[in-house]
Amino acid sequence: MQHIGLVALDVDGVLRDASRLFYECHARSLKLVNLDIEFSRCFGIKDIWHFKGMAKFNNKRDSLSTIYSIAKSGRLAEVCSMIYEADAESRISEIMESCTERPSHDELGMMVNEYVRTATSAEAHRLVRVYPHAARSINKIRDSMVKMAIVSNSDILTIERDLKHLMPEFDHVVSSRDVSALKPSGEGLRLVSKMSGVDTSDMIYVGDTVVDIRAAKDAGCASAVVLSGMGLESHLRNEKPDMVFEDLVKAAEWMEKSLLEHV
Repeated sequence: MQHIGLVALDVDGVLRDASRLFYECHARSLKLVNLDIEFSRCFGIKDIWHFKGMAKFNNKRDSLSTIYSIAKSGRLAEVCSMIYEADAESRISEIMESCTERPSHDELGMMVNEYVRTATSAEAHRLVRVYPHAARSINKIRDSMVKMAIVSNSDILTIERDLKHLMPEFDHVVSSRDVSALKPSGEGLRLVSKMSGVDTSDMIYVGDTVVDIRAAKDAGCASAVVLSGMGLESHLRNEKPDMVFEDLVKAAEWMEKSLLEHV
């Protein structure tokens, strides 16, 4: 086991369940182009959660553009059923490439703006559930005297809104506003390394999606994923993360034991 100097955590799917909010963000955005009814007919809350767990659709611009084009082609229901297949990302990408209609620059900009407005609104807090085990898991890691950080593609406004009670436990927080390139780039993790003085080779990043694994590898960190978030197990294991845990509780228990063994 490597020396661990810092544990960095993702937010969505690790510390909070934002599946209802993600669904609402997409529904409201697609309503602007008259596709909300088709979206709601084909996608459920967990469907969009796992759809965004795939690398190509993790970014809001990409997820909205993909849903728009496939809905216009009349194949959205077909895509929804594909999400749970091991090769879902490549199959959905093939359908997307065959679509002839794309959102205009103005349509996409309008949808993205509505998505951001909905996600960062004060009332959106009611659609987010912080995992009940989050505080306990953080304390387990913290008790081992290791530094902790948040590295997320989310806006700092939503992190502070939903995780206010947990923020004092973290030494550093890196949000979408702090980097020029979002995950799967490892820029955020490298920034934490610089801020903390801990080399990336002595860091573990705990996420729940394919882009989290890729970000950790890009930064030179150990990659750990939890299966309780956005990413489906078959999709995550295809990326060969260093560690796979049922949830953050199991990850924290393993880290607590490993960290204490190296004190």
